[in-house]
Amino acid sequence: MCCLLYGLVVSTFGAHLTAELPACLPVLVDRMGNEITRLTTVKAFVVIATSPLYLDLSCVLEHVIMELTARYNHVVAANHTPPGSGRR
Repeated sequence: MCCLLYGLVVSTFGAHLTAELPACLPVLVDRMGNEITRLTTVKAFVVIATSPLYLDLSCVLEHVIMELTARYNHVVAANHTPPGSGRR
């Protein structure tokens, strides 16, 4: 829940935090690595990205995409059923 509130604060007051965003946003990226806080952190990034302030996320965008891609690949690999295994 704290991550979502953090995202809401950044999305609301981000215009006043422009100089601090490169220091603030990596905190959320770090939370994406934690299984417990991952979902709320992704939701926080959605709130920030859809903010009408059009905040610059370029300082963390590559890390966010890499983390989401890694998680997606992990889920796909975990759900992959080898051909002929009989599992459906």
